[in-house]
Amino acid sequence: MRVPTLLMTAGRGDVVRAEDVEEIRELVPGVLVSHVADAGHMIPWDDEAGFYCAFGDFLSAPLL
Repeated sequence: MRVPTLLMTAGRGDVVRAEDVEEIRELVPGVLVSHVADAGHMIPWDDEAGFYCAFGDFLSAPLL
């Protein structure tokens, strides 16, 4: 069974690095990766609009 999966990464964070994203793509085929450019470690707090935009795209429904 395939479960839709989103990996949201932060543009100003270094918790999830490019090599981590590649490893996750190998482990979870079909994962959607969204990059919130103006966010740091705490994505929803650092860039609330970017977070809702990325999550809304994943859900195919605008959240704002």
